[in-house]
Amino acid sequence: MTQSTPQDKLTYHHGNLRQALLFHAFEVIAQEGLAKLTLRELARRAGVSHTAPYRHFKNKTDLIGSVAAEAFRDFRAFLESRMNEQEAPLQRLEALCIGYVEFAVRHPDRFTLMFDAELPNKSVHTELQETSMASFQLLINAVTECQIDGVLRSGDPDDFALTAWSMSHGLAVLYSEDQLVVKDGEDLEKIVRRAARNLYKGLGAPHVD
Repeated sequence: MTQSTPQDKLTYHHGNLRQALLFHAFEVIAQEGLAKLTLRELARRAGVSHTAPYRHFKNKTDLIGSVAAEAFRDFRAFLESRMNEQEAPLQRLEALCIGYVEFAVRHPDRFTLMFDAELPNKSVHTELQETSMASFQLLINAVTECQIDGVLRSGDPDDFALTAWSMSHGLAVLYSEDQLVVKDGEDLEKIVRRAARNLYKGLGAPHVD
């Protein structure tokens, strides 16, 4: 058995090594890309033994899933903060769509990771499944609120949420790949807002100006 260093013991005593490793994982991804992310590199940055990260992550695939799950938590919190600035259901849904694209612009590394092909299967990595579904549930809830308020027609809220997600995600990807011509952040928000309102009209909100 590898002997723990004093720093290992202090970190584990306070229960924050896992969060420290996730923090450094985001650092590596932002600075060097996902390909350079290894458990050994995280151990080096955290100042712990090279075996210490394995107490929290089984392997690199498990690590990537956990980092993506953390990104989804930040994503949901960001969307909630934008929605909470509005009171009317339709405006809350609109704020969510705008917030989706805004998060992708502000945190491109995290956004890319959340939908990366290297992510583990969500049926195996339950943490990733739960956090990603929690984000989508936020959209379903927003759609349901609009239906209850009478600004969206009745129907399966999951289907409507999927439509709204596809629009928001598509705009985020188009912008990140320089396929969407915008002058600045304010112009981007106007584009997303117009797209969202066109979507609402198609889903049965004819009174949105």
